[in-house]
Amino acid sequence: MPLLQKRSQYRRHIAPRSDVTESPAERLADIATRMRAEAVVTPSLGHFDGSTPIALIQVVDLITVEPLETFARWIIPPDATYEMRSR
Repeated sequence: MPLLQKRSQYRRHIAPRSDVTESPAERLADIATRMRAEAVVTPSLGHFDGSTPIALIQVVDLITVEPLETFARWIIPPDATYEMRSR
């Protein structure tokens, strides 16, 4: 079991290759939605032509191995901490 999988408690599923013309990000987003995945782990953003796959990050967290980064599907809005202080 790979170290990242062990530390994160993720179950591992490998997406099959496809000759379909849709983008890899859209294809993985569809698969992740059907599998109710929480995250997708990829070796690098090179699998998405080096750019951040917005279609995928809207559905799941994306973790790249090299460099080790996490792209969360949601972020805390900039004013959220200010608004919380007023409560």
